[in-house]
Amino acid sequence: MLSGSEEHDTFTLRQVFVNHVTQDNVKSEYSAFFPNLEQMVREFRNPGVFDRDVVDLVIKACANVLKVPIIVVTSRPATSVVPFMPYNALCTRPIYLAYHYYGAGHYDATNEIPTG
Repeated sequence: MLSGSEEHDTFTLRQVFVNHVTQDNVKSEYSAFFPNLEQMVREFRNPGVFDRDVVDLVIKACANVLKVPIIVVTSRPATSVVPFMPYNALCTRPIYLAYHYYGAGHYDATNEIPTG
């Protein structure tokens, strides 16, 4: 699925996210937190659209779709680590994202630091 350019992979992952959260079997779970979910994700299909209100939803849905835990490390003291655990994880090794709280906020992928 993810093997093209960063732009292509980003677009592909956006489409996977939108397709997932609009499936009938999970839509009610996500729309319980976001009553205007359909409108938000319809706009999110387009490249370059950012809505900080759905960032946690995107990460939660991606963890579920990819079946990989995602750990967000933030610059906010009150919530320095936020885990997103998928329903049926295929592995226990998480993907780490660094979150720098600046303005609307921004997520950046981190690089793996190999262990010993």
